[in-house]
Amino acid sequence: MSKKKSELQLEQEKHEKEARINALNQLLENSQADVVKGYEGLLSQAEYEKVKSDRAAWHSELNQLNNEGEISQSHRTPDVYALVNEIVANTQALDGNKVSQLGGQA
Repeated sequence: MSKKKSELQLEQEKHEKEARINALNQLLENSQADVVKGYEGLLSQAEYEKVKSDRAAWHSELNQLNNEGEISQSHRTPDVYALVNEIVANTQALDGNKVSQLGGQA
C-alpha cells in the first residue's frame, strides 16, 4: 500500500472533522445562556469560571480544526464569539443598569 492516504480515508477524516466542528458549535450555542446567567450574577463564580473555561477550550479547538486544511466556510466559527466573551469579561464590573447595549452609552 502506498504511503499516501486513500481518498476514502481522506473523506472519512474530513467528515469526522466536520462532525467535531458541528459538535463544538452546538456546545458553544448551548452555553450562551450560561454566559448571560454568569454575567447577570445568576451563577456562582466557580460555575461561571467553568463556563468561560469550557468555552475558551472549545474556541481553541475550533480554531485549530478550522486552520487544518480546507473546511467549508459554513463550518467556520466567527471570531465574533471570542470578541463577545472578551466584552462580557471586561464589562462585568459595570452596573448592568448602566449598559443599554454593546457599544452604547449609559
